[in-house]
Order: sequence, then structure tokens, then C-alpha cells
Amino acid sequence: MQERIVHSLYQRILADSNLTQRQKRQLLDDARQLLPDAHQHRATSWVIWLLALVVLSIPFTCAAHVLLVGSFPNDIPDGLLSLASAAGGALAGYLTPRQHRREAEPREEDEAWSAAERRSAD
Repeated sequence: MQERIVHSLYQRILADSNLTQRQKRQLLDDARQLLPDAHQHRATSWVIWLLALVVLSIPFTCAAHVLLVGSFPNDIPDGLLSLASAAGGALAGYLTPRQHRREAEPREEDEAWSAAERRSAD
């Protein structure tokens, strides 16, 4: 339903002769953002679930060892530990909220300080 509405909006924007090419491009970009990006969402959710599975492999391995052998393992394989650690870091990166573009841009005082620092270095 929403795709049909956005598609009809595309047609209206393209058919409007009163708009310049730049205005049409901007309106089409804005209209495109109205659609949910289902493929991107699906791919991201698969990555998160896969990383969570790798991270949880350590506790599951230890629990299986306790159930089968009856004691906690003396050492966890280094490869499994490093893989789970890297997956934990990647999972944290995916789940951390992203900074907005304006917050990520340097501030004026930082720019002035770095310009003064460059002059003193020369």
C-alpha cells in the first residue's frame, strides 16, 4: 500500500513541469526515504543474530562440557575465545546508536585550535 502511494508521488513529481531538475531530484530523494528499506533491515538482523550466536558459543560450550564431563573446562580453545571476542565487539558496534552527522563534524574551536597547531608546527 505504502509503495503504491510513493510510486504515485514519484509520477506526480516527474510529471510536474513547474519544478526544476534540482527540485525534482530533492523531492524524489525525500520520497524515497518514506519507504522502509526491508532488505537492509533483514540483512542487519541476520548479522546481529549470527554475531550473537558466535558470542554465545562460549557459554554453550562450557555448559555442554559441564553436562557431558561433569566439570568446568580447564581451558577454552584460544581460537573460539578470540572469535567470540571479536564477534562481541562487532555486536556492540552494531547495537550502539550512531552519532548524528552534525555531532560528528568538528566544532569551530577545534578547527581553530588545529589551525593554530599546524601553524606552530611549521
